[in-house]
Amino acid sequence: MHETYRVTPLRRVQQLVARTLLPTLPPATVGRIALLRHQQAAVARLGRILDEHHGALLADDVGLGKTFVALALAHGYPHVHVIAPAGLRDMWRRAIARAGPAHAHVHSLHAYSRSTPTPLASRDRTLVIIDEAHHLRHKGTARYRAVAHAVVGCDVLLLSATPLHNHARDLQTLFALFRGTRADSLDPRQLATLIVRRTAAGVAATARHAPHPDAAAPSGQRPTVRTHAPVTLPQDRETLTRILALPAPLPAHDGAVAGALIRLGLLRAWCSSDAALAHAVRRRQLRGAALRDALRAGRHPTQQELHSWVVGDNEGQLAFPELLAAQEVESGPLVVLLQRHLDALAELDRHHAAHGHADPVRADMLRTWLARYPDTPIVAFSQFTRTIDALQRALADIAGVAVVTSRSGRIASGPIPRAEVLASFAPLAHGRPPPPPHQRIRLLLATDLVAEGVNLQDAGVVVHLDLPWTHALRLQRVGRCVRIGSPHPCVHVYRFAPARFAEDALRLEARLARKHALTRTLVGSTHNRRGARSAADCASAWYDHLQAWHDRGGTRPPASAGANRDGAPQAIDQPTAARPHLSPTPCQLAVLRGPTPGALVLLTGNAPPRLVAVTPRGRRWTVRTGPCALLTLMAAMDLAGPRRPARGTRTAIDAWHRTRVAIRGALRRWWQREQVQILAGQSPDTLTADQRAGLRTLQRIVRRLSAAERYLATREIDTARQSILAGYGAGHDAALRRWCALAPGEASATDRRAWIATWQRDTIPARHLDQVATTSGRRPERRRSSMVMRAVLLLVPD
Repeated sequence: MHETYRVTPLRRVQQLVARTLLPTLPPATVGRIALLRHQQAAVARLGRILDEHHGALLADDVGLGKTFVALALAHGYPHVHVIAPAGLRDMWRRAIARAGPAHAHVHSLHAYSRSTPTPLASRDRTLVIIDEAHHLRHKGTARYRAVAHAVVGCDVLLLSATPLHNHARDLQTLFALFRGTRADSLDPRQLATLIVRRTAAGVAATARHAPHPDAAAPSGQRPTVRTHAPVTLPQDRETLTRILALPAPLPAHDGAVAGALIRLGLLRAWCSSDAALAHAVRRRQLRGAALRDALRAGRHPTQQELHSWVVGDNEGQLAFPELLAAQEVESGPLVVLLQRHLDALAELDRHHAAHGHADPVRADMLRTWLARYPDTPIVAFSQFTRTIDALQRALADIAGVAVVTSRSGRIASGPIPRAEVLASFAPLAHGRPPPPPHQRIRLLLATDLVAEGVNLQDAGVVVHLDLPWTHALRLQRVGRCVRIGSPHPCVHVYRFAPARFAEDALRLEARLARKHALTRTLVGSTHNRRGARSAADCASAWYDHLQAWHDRGGTRPPASAGANRDGAPQAIDQPTAARPHLSPTPCQLAVLRGPTPGALVLLTGNAPPRLVAVTPRGRRWTVRTGPCALLTLMAAMDLAGPRRPARGTRTAIDAWHRTRVAIRGALRRWWQREQVQILAGQSPDTLTADQRAGLRTLQRIVRRLSAAERYLATREIDTARQSILAGYGAGHDAALRRWCALAPGEASATDRRAWIATWQRDTIPARHLDQVATTSGRRPERRRSSMVMRAVLLLVPD
């Protein structure tokens, strides 16, 4: 038996690999929007991931056009739903009007916290786009459970530039919306297969090296970011001592002692502004006074009862504790404990009022920056409403200062609609003509709720009035302004820093650094540092590298390894023993010289094509399939190819003869392990624990039926089994748990058949009944597959 190799020029083999692996790009125009090259590539990659896993995460940097990527993908679905924060619904409606599809429906994400809306799946394939998906990173919330229930049976596209905030389980919780409990066992490399992420720097570099820059480059360049040294604030050390020495408060009847959390909250408010700390202390005093009144009446209220005493920010309401609180207690010792806490709060309030001088420094620095950038809009972010309110009062003599929160807006003359404030501050971003000079807003003071989803690209200066609690939110703030199409070549970033002793107590910088490191490991970083790329970053860079290989076909490739002197490829017939990788089609072979040996092998067959890296490790060669390993070897080949090609067909043949046995042995061992894992059910599509429990419960109930009863219930049993296997997502797993909990024990045959039939009446499984054929047709079968070598790029040492 013979195996045929065809020695081929290097660039032709690279083109073959790229054409085989790259997905087909979608049309360049969607509605009235022209997609950029990186957006087309994202649509193609996301479509492939959705077909395989029913869900994906688009985590591009802020400003790269995730909205239009999602809408371009939506054109391939007959039913489309968008779930977005309430403040972004109008933005999505405007984008749908421009890019379509017209049948897309927009829902408020916040509405899912209050009710369980109608399920979104239909008989045909349905796409659900969840914008700012990091709001669903907590599995125990009512909002998460409602959304999980609504998206069962749908393909889910998650959009978030900052999907990970605090823990690695944030990603697992998001992916559980479409993968169920299977998401809990995914390692970082498997997580990367569900993520499409590109950085602005990577997109710009790809555009610069594109063969047709006019088509690939964006219409407006994304500005660079210049981060200035922080401005350290004057703070009183005694205030810190009083905060840290604050006695523990008395909790409500159904609460727990949270002295450390209260002190941490006061520290954060103090590092934001003097006004924020004064307001936080006042709120604590009002709550303590309400609790003291109840205790003096012999009642210990719950959290909800105590909340009814506190009205607004500066006053409490009179009430009869005997009527509003039911729990009677011996109040004497509790009042003493509470009074100690209130006395300490009063001392803290008096001391801070006399020694707090940081707010004037903040206001003076904002005046300085307004004078330094007279024609550049400035946006300043804070976590606390009291901070921006105090700064607006301090800058009341300056025209063009506005405040905006998630619900309202305000200028010096009074409140105006939030949308009008944003349009006057950023007319370019909102498609408005510039306002008259007397209506121009130069400084926008905003809370962090405005830092999500709002386009403020007109601004050229970003000020952190305080540091947010997560690194993701800090990126969101800057990302509002650093966007494609910004009129500024550079965006300046300033921030206020607390005194060193306050920072040592708060340890906020350390917390942000830890969360940034976690994000860089699992999702990726905006700052491209050597050795710090995540698997998701490597996957995007690998696709970009493949695209570069594909685009090289525009020019005539030079003679390369294995070519005759006239440039024509030559076939080689090599006798081989019977092995699993045989193909009647010649395997394309290119050989080049480099510092280290290695091989890239393109495998095709009745399974999806794959590219693997085969490298020596000691005396044996090993196979690696991760994007980082592939990217490293591809880059090494690109560096070695133009400099030291292996000249002549005989050189290529000799090099292949020396390494082919070791390479084929490594491939054979790797392929056998892959097949064993697939056949053993250890592939990414393994059933969840809830699915396995559902099948076991169904089998147990069916065994208790007689042969005649099984025959009569055949249709219900088959339908239940198919629905269990075809379902996916956290909502489906929850429905399985409910169904198994209702399984009858010692019951009649009628009750058992009735329990099996209840599967069809449950709203979640019923949605899968219409999709079983379609879903199972897209799900790969668990069977033995075959692969053959289609192309080999061989790197041999000098």
